[in-house]
Amino acid sequence: MIDRSDSHNITSHPDCAKFGYQIERELGHNKNGGRVTYLATNNASC
Repeated sequence: MIDRSDSHNITSHPDCAKFGYQIERELGHNKNGGRVTYLATNNASC
């Protein structure tokens, strides 16, 4: 479950490891549309 509250706590990000990415931080969110944008790193490039 994703916490879409006003806090920008990195622990509330989705787990994207199964897709090969690690979330770095939240870039922005649209409360009305229910979308959140994250900066992520491709684990294959690490």
